[in-house]
Amino acid sequence: MAFAQVTLQQQRGRDGVGAAFLFLAGKFHRAEGHFGGVAGQPFVGEVHGQSGSLGDPCAHWLDEEPSLVRVWDLAPLLPDLTAIADHVRGLHRMKAAPPDQSVRGGTQTDGHLLLRDDAPIRRLRAAIEQAVAAHIAQLAPEDMRHPTLAAPRGPFRFSGSWSVSLRDAGFHIPHTHSQGWISSALYLALPDAQPRQGWLKLGEPPADLGLDLPPSRWIEPAPGRLVLFPSTMWHGTEPFDAGERLTVAFDVVPLI
Repeated sequence: MAFAQVTLQQQRGRDGVGAAFLFLAGKFHRAEGHFGGVAGQPFVGEVHGQSGSLGDPCAHWLDEEPSLVRVWDLAPLLPDLTAIADHVRGLHRMKAAPPDQSVRGGTQTDGHLLLRDDAPIRRLRAAIEQAVAAHIAQLAPEDMRHPTLAAPRGPFRFSGSWSVSLRDAGFHIPHTHSQGWISSALYLALPDAQPRQGWLKLGEPPADLGLDLPPSRWIEPAPGRLVLFPSTMWHGTEPFDAGERLTVAFDVVPLI
């Protein structure tokens, strides 16, 4: 059974500034503190935001190439999505959000979720692998100057995977993933919420940068919906009033 690509709902605007503002202002130590792990990634984040905030055409080149952010509907591949959600929910054993993570008002599973040998996780992983392979195949041609498009295409591996359960008023603060190439959000269960509550926000910088810049994209969640986007892109979520927002997230990197 095939899965479908979903049309994005976007709000065009200035992209997130990231650490660029700090770097160009000479505050190198603060700029580096927003990233870590992968050589060059601090500068990737800086360029994302600075070019967007100045209206430079580089912003389009970095973040607005249509192939970079895609939404895939995995529901046709996961007819037992409710059972998978129940299984994943049972893996949440922590009582509070982990320190030094983006989660506010929720919990995160421990360990590499997609490496588990449980039957529901194997089915989930198989569906995800199909979508990731399709996503990589549709990326724009290789561009050795671009932080995402420079990577080799073909086989990939999961560099990390986990589940997050957000509860009443929970959200993610804006962040990036320094150990990934392509990052994700896969929705298993969602609260009844008002418009834009619980939605994914791309391109909005962290509040501690002191910049009032809007998201460049808002993406509405739906059960079985998988969002794939560059790991260098700022992403967070909008709080919601009540209920549970259960997701699986992962990073992939080229298998080289």
